[in-house]
Order: sequence, then C-alpha cells, then structure tokens
Amino acid sequence: MKTSQYILISFFGFIIAAMLVLYTDSLKVNKNNRIIDYNNSGKIIEYNRLTPKELGSFSAIVAESEADILIMQDSINSVVSWHLEDGHSSELPNYKIINDTLFVSKTDTPSQTTIRCQSLHSIVGQNKSSIFIKNFSIDSLSFNLDGSRVNVAINGQSVKRLEMIAKNKSVLSFQINQSDIGFMQIDVNDSRLDIYGNGYFQKVIVNLQNNSLFNLQGKGNTLAVESGASSNYNVYKR
Repeated sequence: MKTSQYILISFFGFIIAAMLVLYTDSLKVNKNNRIIDYNNSGKIIEYNRLTPKELGSFSAIVAESEADILIMQDSINSVVSWHLEDGHSSELPNYKIINDTLFVSKTDTPSQTTIRCQSLHSIVGQNKSSIFIKNFSIDSLSFNLDGSRVNVAINGQSVKRLEMIAKNKSVLSFQINQSDIGFMQIDVNDSRLDIYGNGYFQKVIVNLQNNSLFNLQGKGNTLAVESGASSNYNVYKR
C-alpha cells in the first residue's frame, strides 16, 4: 500500500475518533446542570435539568393526557423534568396527590418527567400519554390505559400479579427476562400488547376485542385466550 494511502486512512481514522469523543462529551451534564446534545440536523441543543422536587407518599400514578413520564424506584418519592431549552422557562409539570394517587400533567415545553417512588400498585394512562418503567421491583401492578403507550422492563423478578386493561389504540410493550409471573389478567380492546423475553408465566387469561393484537414470548403453565374474529394473537415459546 502506498504511503499516501496510509496517510489518508490515518486522517479519516482521526476524524472518526474525534467525532466519537465529541459525541460522548456532548451527553455529559456540565457544572451548570445542563446537557449538551445535537439534533438530527447537527444543531447544538441544550437541556436543563431541574432539581428533583420531593413528594409525599403515593402508590398510584395517573399520567394525564399527553404526559410523558419515566417511573423508577427510589427510597424517596420525587419528581423532576428534563426540558429542551427553547426560550421558555424550565418548570415542573402540574401535579397533585389525592388519596394516595399522583396525578401528572404534560409539560409546557418538550420534556420527559422522571418520577421516583418507593412502591407502586396502579398506573393509569390517559389519551396520548407515554409511560416508561425501568429499574423497578414489582409485586403486583395494574395498568388501565386509554389511548396511551407503555414500555416496561422486568428483569430477574418474581411478580405475583399483573393486570392490564387497554383500549382506544393503546400500545403496550413488556420486556420480561429471567422472571416468574404468577398471574396475568389481560383485557385489550382496539389495542396492542407485546410481551417478549424469556419469562415464565404461571397463568395468563386474555380477552381480545375489536382489532386487537397480542404477542407473547416465553414459557408457562396455563394460557386462556378469548378472541373476537377481528383480533389475533401469537405465542412464541422459549
């Protein structure tokens, strides 16, 4: 290989390495509690990270219309938002606690609200809300969704009971690995539920209506499915 070719390869290698370093640095939170990132057009954008607001006790969450929330487990209940800086002041979403239930509304600026809590037994998702759950130890949990999206990761757990009611084109995605699920009750109406991974399911009861789709991957003892003519389901054993 000619010397000029070696030089050209080295030059491009240097450029790629420099780009990776810059990208990695861009994801760090700086001393002003801001995150620097790039949008799809390469334009620099900045996020403000607010100080978490400590909350009182609750064990149920209602994601109101268009709210975007991430739920994680912690010893202290709190709420914090990540805002895209666009000239608006950074503010927490409107929220309130009524009878052990936390109600969270959408934010005025594009953001995701992170909710940390000790335990949780019920989640309600209203129209166009998005709910993500990770790093959470679940004993029993129910979902009641109306036109919302939910993404849940369950790893290495023994869960007693999961209940899911979904309607009006809700979309649920569960990644369940190395976990034992005692009982699942599923009612899906004009919506979709995907459960993937290598979980073990003791008993699953499913009711599908109005163009619903249910995909289940894993192993188990008992699966009972009642499905209308317009709905469909698939089972993949692992």
